[in-house]
Amino acid sequence: MESTTLNPHLNVFEPYLELSRGHEDQLTRAAMIVLRLVPLARETLLQAIGEPSQSQLPDCIVDMQATNIVDPSEENLAGGEVQRGRLVSVFLTPDIEPFEIAEEITDIDRAQRFDGVLRFDPDLVVVLESKVCRRWARRNGHRVAELNLAGTHFAERRTSVLRWHDLLESWWRLVELGVLGPAEQAIIQDVLSYAHQDFGHLLPFGTLRRVGSDPVRRKWRLRSLLREATGIVPERAGLVHVRLDVALGVASLQRAALDIEEERLTLHLWPGELKAQAEHLYAGGHAENLCELLDEDGRGAWQVKPQPLLGFRNAPVRTRVYLTCGLDPAEYVRRWQGEDWKQVGAHHRNKIRGELWPWLLERGYASEHDAARLDQFLHALGRRFAHLRPSIHVSRSWDWNEAERLDDEGLLPGEIHDALNRVLGLLEEPQLPLTLQPVSTESPPPLAATSARNSR
Repeated sequence: MESTTLNPHLNVFEPYLELSRGHEDQLTRAAMIVLRLVPLARETLLQAIGEPSQSQLPDCIVDMQATNIVDPSEENLAGGEVQRGRLVSVFLTPDIEPFEIAEEITDIDRAQRFDGVLRFDPDLVVVLESKVCRRWARRNGHRVAELNLAGTHFAERRTSVLRWHDLLESWWRLVELGVLGPAEQAIIQDVLSYAHQDFGHLLPFGTLRRVGSDPVRRKWRLRSLLREATGIVPERAGLVHVRLDVALGVASLQRAALDIEEERLTLHLWPGELKAQAEHLYAGGHAENLCELLDEDGRGAWQVKPQPLLGFRNAPVRTRVYLTCGLDPAEYVRRWQGEDWKQVGAHHRNKIRGELWPWLLERGYASEHDAARLDQFLHALGRRFAHLRPSIHVSRSWDWNEAERLDDEGLLPGEIHDALNRVLGLLEEPQLPLTLQPVSTESPPPLAATSARNSR
């Protein structure tokens, strides 16, 4: 028989009236109710933190907003000399890049209040600390390893990090599998519905089909797909992309991006956007090799398009002029490998209209429709030199229904991985390994904090 204790914090009919709907304590309380009432939900938590199944543990007592790791009455009776097996301090976080948290728990002398405690006495105590905002997670993460044990002695004590979306995903999976009773299923569905309304950034983004049409959730799924396919942590700003030059040492291109366009999933690469990249791209026939992608695909999934551009040093994308080029890709490559290469590089602003622009039109690298954007570019250019870059846009797309099917079957990251390696191979660049541990190329900026209280 499962043990329970009367705890007013776990009573769903007693709301935290003084807190906003989006306060982290509201979601924590909802999660603790699930952990109290749904044994399989506890099972997924134990599995996620690497602990034995409940079949190997004593009955569970669930507590919340607790100031004691063990039952206070037991502490008093034992004079503070309480013995327990294992202590796991779990940090429930939003989807943030890993940061340093000590593996060992340090015993400190400080008042504390735990978001949740699961006691499988005397074998195991699981302490939960919850954060729903990246800023507060990074600020207070170290506290997970600093607990006031109040004299309780544990044979083992360690920390563990668990992301909210992984926990919610596991509960979502229980509903899909149909292994819950009607009341259990209803309460988990209620929690997921509540989280969708007030904590959408924490929801699981397991497949493209699940995220639906919501743009925020789609972007999070694209980040997960690209990270899984490459092993590289995507950059935080702008289009969902990874830096191949930083992570792999790729010389002919900088980034690979994943986007959704006209209900197609599209992988983008832009070889030759910088002069040094273009030098590598047009040397040794690398650019010509890209044209093979068009010959081997009869469905139009691969696209290789000329994309010459005008920019300047450190020019943001919005200020660049991507020219309208009507040349065949093979002809485009041949011209840059010939005499036209002399034009690649810096041009004085006074010679752009009189010399460079007429040449671009004559050679088919630009059209008259680009003239309006040229005016805006010259205004942004100021007194700097303009740079002509003979870049190419390579893309691989999947029909949306096909992308959903592949993602449902767990095959989509592999498809993206293989597509990237196909291009890198043609360019004679370093390949993505079969397994690559995620590495951060840039620390993500903290987001604005939601209203939150320090729990410890």
